[in-house]
Amino acid sequence: MGEAHGDDGGAVRCGVAVAGGQAEQGLRDPVDYSQALRAKLYYPQHQDFYFLEGGPLDGRSRDLKPDLLAAFRTRPGLRTKVRWLQDPTDYLRPLVFDPRARRFAR
Repeated sequence: MGEAHGDDGGAVRCGVAVAGGQAEQGLRDPVDYSQALRAKLYYPQHQDFYFLEGGPLDGRSRDLKPDLLAAFRTRPGLRTKVRWLQDPTDYLRPLVFDPRARRFAR
């Protein structure tokens, strides 16, 4: 995967945080993908499974955040910064990235 995205890895990754295999593997996939892509920033996306509210696959943002952040902390040396998006206000403001910013320097 690293070769497909260049030696420097990806700068920003937006990806699903809740997946069908969550009951079996927890939140390992978002961490694995961020590590493989060497993402500098990760904006997790989530699904709201309203019919499972409070259950093991509840995808509400406020309930998902602590578990996802804990999963990222299990990887020493992982430099990806998680940037949380919270409904509805964060979705009303555009995300702007300056490729000249120091954080994206090669």
